[in-house]
Amino acid sequence: MMLLAYGADIFLVSNFELANLSPRYRSTIISLYCGAYDSSAFTMVLVKLAYDSGIPVKASFLVIAFLFTTTIISTFWFMPRHHVPFQPPRGYRLNFGCCNRTPSVLGMVVTERQLGRKELADEIGSVVRRDKGESFKTIAVSKLFLLDVLWLTCQRFQSFSFVGRLNPTLDRLANNDKGIVSSYLSVYGSLQFLGIFFAPLSGRLMDRKSRADVPSTLREIERLEACMVSFFLDTTVGLLLALVASIPVLQLQYVAFLLHVIHRAFLYGPHSAFIAHVYNPKHFGKLFGLAMSCSAAFSVLQYPLFVLVRGSLGGDPFVFNMVVLILMLVSFVHPVYIWRHCRANRRAFRAELAATSLNGAATNFIQRES
Repeated sequence: MMLLAYGADIFLVSNFELANLSPRYRSTIISLYCGAYDSSAFTMVLVKLAYDSGIPVKASFLVIAFLFTTTIISTFWFMPRHHVPFQPPRGYRLNFGCCNRTPSVLGMVVTERQLGRKELADEIGSVVRRDKGESFKTIAVSKLFLLDVLWLTCQRFQSFSFVGRLNPTLDRLANNDKGIVSSYLSVYGSLQFLGIFFAPLSGRLMDRKSRADVPSTLREIERLEACMVSFFLDTTVGLLLALVASIPVLQLQYVAFLLHVIHRAFLYGPHSAFIAHVYNPKHFGKLFGLAMSCSAAFSVLQYPLFVLVRGSLGGDPFVFNMVVLILMLVSFVHPVYIWRHCRANRRAFRAELAATSLNGAATNFIQRES
């Protein structure tokens, strides 16, 4: 299972680059990939239904193994050999062919003829300038990234702990009725498929301000503001999930199931798009892996809490619920910090714009007088 999860993460991150081919919908495409990643949990529901129908588990996993071969074929047939630029120049395209896939040189030649060497150099220069950003170490210790790791850590702890507590919670609320517990688990597993539909909504929230007709500085501020909205929305859903899950009413767990699906759908997409938009693209894999590793390491703390609840606390989940609620409140720090950061940058941008306008007016006045 660990190898399966590790391979899935690598496959997911490697596909994010294809979103660069559609800059206006980059966040939506990344979120769609993450939604498909979340919806994969629905596969286990199909295995369970097949087993209940008399199909051996071994046969189901053999079918899944056969389907994995399609990803291997697509890797060699469709995926480019080289990196796709974060902001591809106009006319950039890819030629695809089995074991012979390279960015199309012909496409760049045609672009040069159409735009001229100067315009083409400006197009490529915008990508090169972005590539000369901060170092990985500088980004990794920056306050913005550390708060992003904190946010991801709190949200993943909520997501993982909800799944870990689900079976004991249903047993307690259903008075250990196995039939009721099984039906609730089937509903929960079936709802996982909805993740692929909810996830692109978070991406659209981030892409709605991706305007090309504004200065690059203002464009970066607008992207951060869009990220803030997605982070705030997911944190709010996580807080609602923590509140609903702490109410000891069996029927309310249906609401908790739906909230958990929405929470997961809005978790990985905004986080991935945030790193892709804000930081140097060449560090994306390292930053994404670092954040995921830190959050996964912290999530291990849920197991001592499980032991505490089942042992000393006699199955009372009150302490665990309070821990999750506190983590959800703490995670609001990240969107609030982004909001303050964007507000300060907007003020600086307006001041710089005003100073530039005044300098331009003064220069024109001096030229007229002379």
